[in-house]
Amino acid sequence: MSGALLGQFASGRSFDVVGEIIYTTVGNYNFVVPDGVRSICVLLVGGGGGGGWGAGLAVGDGGGGGALTYWNNIAVTAGDSLVLAVAAGGLGATGSGVAGSGGSSTFAANGSTVYAFGGTGGYYGNTGSPGSGGASSGGTAGFSGGGGGDGDNTGNAGGGGGAGGYTAVGGAGQKSPSTYGAGGGGGVGIFGGTAGGSGAISVEGGFGGSGGTNGSAGGT
Repeated sequence: MSGALLGQFASGRSFDVVGEIIYTTVGNYNFVVPDGVRSICVLLVGGGGGGGWGAGLAVGDGGGGGALTYWNNIAVTAGDSLVLAVAAGGLGATGSGVAGSGGSSTFAANGSTVYAFGGTGGYYGNTGSPGSGGASSGGTAGFSGGGGGDGDNTGNAGGGGGAGGYTAVGGAGQKSPSTYGAGGGGGVGIFGGTAGGSGAISVEGGFGGSGGTNGSAGGT
């Protein structure tokens, strides 16, 4: 999955939310603080790592989930131009090497930058390790993404790790005990919540985290 960023704005008289904006399209942005806004809160999710390639019974490892980072009550001035980036998810592997890592979603204000790092990609069969979850850096708090499931050379595919949540790390991807692909761990929505669900250890999809949807059932 790609990253995401949620921003909420508060007026100068209270911390009541008076507006919000959500960025889910990959790219770099400049956010200009509106008139009357004195404080903002942001939440970032890093991109998930790509899944490893598979051929025959040699199936891929799952990619790691992106981190979630949030930064509350940032003092701002109307007219400030704040720089942010929404990360792309890692590309799935098309050969026996490692899949692409997810990008890092970032936000900068008042001389500081916060990061939600992306998960790393999975490998082919048992030639390497599954993807690791991305880490959170800066801001008020955050949690890492879950690690991908471990594929092997006997048809057991690894599911992808879930994105991090407000209160815990993302769910780990699991290994499927058959020649069907395991469902990835459900990502946590950009409104936060608890950790993503772990991937299923069957042909069913992984369970969704707070705000996220369940993973798809595996295919043959």
